[in-house]
Amino acid sequence: MNIIRNLIVALLVCSGAVVSVSAQPTVDAYRRCLEQNGENPIDYIFRLFETSDVVVLGERDHRDVTQYEFITRLLADPRFAERVGHVYTEVGVVNMTGSANRLVKTDWPTEDAFRENMLRHLRDEDYELLWEKTNRSIFLDSLWHINRRLEPSKRITIGLTDVAFDWYKVSSPYKYKKWINAHTLDAETCPPRDREMARNFLSQYKRQKPIGGRRKALLITSQPHALSLSGKRNEGYIIRQKLGRDRVSIVCLNWFVWCRQGEYHTASRGRELIDDGRWDAAFEQTGCRSVAVSIGGTPFGDCKSWYDDSGQTWQDQADGLVFYRPFYDFRCSIGVRGVLDGSCRSETMRRADIESDGQSQSSFEDLAAYYNTERTVRCVPDEVRDYMMRQMRKWLP
Repeated sequence: MNIIRNLIVALLVCSGAVVSVSAQPTVDAYRRCLEQNGENPIDYIFRLFETSDVVVLGERDHRDVTQYEFITRLLADPRFAERVGHVYTEVGVVNMTGSANRLVKTDWPTEDAFRENMLRHLRDEDYELLWEKTNRSIFLDSLWHINRRLEPSKRITIGLTDVAFDWYKVSSPYKYKKWINAHTLDAETCPPRDREMARNFLSQYKRQKPIGGRRKALLITSQPHALSLSGKRNEGYIIRQKLGRDRVSIVCLNWFVWCRQGEYHTASRGRELIDDGRWDAAFEQTGCRSVAVSIGGTPFGDCKSWYDDSGQTWQDQADGLVFYRPFYDFRCSIGVRGVLDGSCRSETMRRADIESDGQSQSSFEDLAAYYNTERTVRCVPDEVRDYMMRQMRKWLP
């Protein structure tokens, strides 16, 4: 009798009916929701733009390169340049926005010329010594190739949103540490970096030239910043408060629990699957075909979120999910070929000395070997992956 009741409830919820559900959603309920309500992820994002002005896309692990397969396809779709035209990223200090646009909008004469200028730009784009995640260079390279096929007036504009910082104005370890402590360390209720990133996005967004009478924008930022967390009053929450919930859609890429607050399981090393593996089991049962789904009034939306301890559900914090590749296929990559060379030797060592408070033991050759070497691995170590696979498989037939 309970099995029949749960099946009926799951069907009603996924069909959009208003149902009060206290029972734990089943894997079958999640699977049916994906199969019955799921859409092509690219078409789904553009459907959201029909009613929303801003779509916030919650990234998974910054190092994951597989998610940028999806992001590149989204930006390359002709509808993006025609209807949206602006993409913003968490990565990149806001004062380097002009440099980023010159990079991706210029008709560089050769691929080598573009890459030389991209590497020069990357050296100054972050307040750490270097942002070593490979997918940043993949993203900029893809955006330049997309733009060079478009008329100059229709090329996609990029906006950087991280806290303003200029390495050339930092002269001592003390000043650097003071700046880091003031701008990037989280506060209990209102992380200062989230507040500044939201402000940087909104100020640029309001200056956009409208397309078809409306300003549209895609913001790519990691999930802890993207979700509307009322307890944290983070970036996603602030943007929704300023623009209005009906104008902002928050969509997250499928991921997993990353160091649940206050917990650190030895077996999982701080990582486990959402809802004890039920989400991933449902995705697995669909053959892991890429799919997007709006989660309001669905089992996904009713699932309690792990991002804070306030009891909020996923539909309190987000509007949709994009399932793109299963967790065991996520690939993480660091290193950017050629990003450090002899031309930046002295400046690199100056920055390394400042960042390490004068304690750096690395030579320029050591740093170049680390940052210039691209290496790609699974996003979770084998022992963690085995734990997560067992977590998922226990729900499979």
